[in-house]
Amino acid sequence: MHLIKTGQQDKVETWVAQWEKKLSPLLGVRRARAYLLALEGKKREALALARTDLVYTSLGMHEEAIAYIKERIKDATDYPYLHLKNNPLFDPLRDHPEFQHILQDRKKVYDAVSTAAQDL
Repeated sequence: MHLIKTGQQDKVETWVAQWEKKLSPLLGVRRARAYLLALEGKKREALALARTDLVYTSLGMHEEAIAYIKERIKDATDYPYLHLKNNPLFDPLRDHPEFQHILQDRKKVYDAVSTAAQDL
């Protein structure tokens, strides 16, 4: 969603519309449309399509976004540290104490994997 951050939402809209025509049943397509609706402030429509971290964050529902992330983090492969740390779409959550805790936890996992990889 780099295009959205750079003010090119119209390009994203075109891309998602093309995706919907070709791949409409796919979850990723619904999530992309829900995210766009959330950015437009269309809460009911967005949440009807998908309830994800980015949808919640875009709607200002930070507690729900963090709860979603915490639930998904149970699978150690979800939410790698660098993704959480560097993705500007999580900027609205950066000052939240729970997000900071999640980031610290993911960094521990990242550091452990990095250390193990060095020993190979």
